[in-house]
Amino acid sequence: DDGYNKALSHASGKYVFFMNSDDQYYADDVLEKCVELMEKENADYCYGTERQYNRKDKFTFEWKPNLAQFWHKVPYAHAAMGVRRDVLKKLGNYNTDCGYGGDYYLMIQLILDGYKGIEIPAVISKYILGRISSQNHDKAKQYRTFLILAKRIHFIAKQFYPNITIEDCFNIYHF
Repeated sequence: DDGYNKALSHASGKYVFFMNSDDQYYADDVLEKCVELMEKENADYCYGTERQYNRKDKFTFEWKPNLAQFWHKVPYAHAAMGVRRDVLKKLGNYNTDCGYGGDYYLMIQLILDGYKGIEIPAVISKYILGRISSQNHDKAKQYRTFLILAKRIHFIAKQFYPNITIEDCFNIYHF
């Protein structure tokens, strides 16, 4: 998240889209389509579908947005979203206080603060499995990932449920 904020300090365009590591946009014109629809709908942010592939470039899963699940898990893929830069600035950019997961915190802020989001009816990004957010074969990595997710939701949920613990949040993800 600190890296995202450093990048934002150099951004000069109206919209911001982030792509990490070896991930990629699904089509050469996908950002153009996102911006066109955001302009047409006067939207503050957009999101779409992400297709996930293993390290051998074999399709494994399609992650479609689901805003109804935002309290339980990330409602759409970070690499499949775009945000107006002025909105990010108004929100204070990416929150580095919640550890790994400022992207999730940002999504919840956008939803709860009533910013206008639109779903792009297209596959936006191609995600290559294998990093921390997709580890499931190694139990130690899986445990660490659940703990990170628990800390994410705890950071947000404690504002609404002051007595919720990290252990409560961990159990939500673990079970």
